[in-house]
Amino acid sequence: PVHKEEPGGRVAVPAPPRSNASVPCASQGAVARPAGWQAPCIRVLTFNRPASLSRLLDQLNRLKFGTDDGHVELLISIDAPKNPSDGSRYWQWQESVNVARNFTFTHGPKSVRVQPKHAGLVRQWLDAWQPELDPADEREACVILEDDVLPSTLAWIWLQRALDVYRGAFGVPIASLGWQRP
Repeated sequence: PVHKEEPGGRVAVPAPPRSNASVPCASQGAVARPAGWQAPCIRVLTFNRPASLSRLLDQLNRLKFGTDDGHVELLISIDAPKNPSDGSRYWQWQESVNVARNFTFTHGPKSVRVQPKHAGLVRQWLDAWQPELDPADEREACVILEDDVLPSTLAWIWLQRALDVYRGAFGVPIASLGWQRP
């Protein structure tokens, strides 16, 4: 792939080739993963928006995971309310907990982490994925989503291809790839 440098030193990411096939498979250019390879994980950050959380989780089950299907670990992290006596917020928070616990992820293991005390969105982001604290976690990437986003069903295939293209291309690990645009 050709990397085009734009003004300001930004590098334009080429779009993956278009195909009429809905899910790339090994014969369509999807990369087979070596033994012991860990698929990227997904972390969903939420608090008290059960409808948004439900919409995102349902969409995650619609994603085309290609060669990672069945191996994607999903963690839903639910922040605690600042004030549990706030009736409407507490009810919405409890409903978010119920949505997360009752959801079945069809593409790998799912876990739910209910924060013991209020952390706030910034702390949730910072704590979302810390592979340096878990020697068994050798993933090269993790997708972190807030509950109000809705990724394309092809977002994971795009992620796989972007990681394949840019792995080691800059001499340093990639800090971020975006699924959102302004």
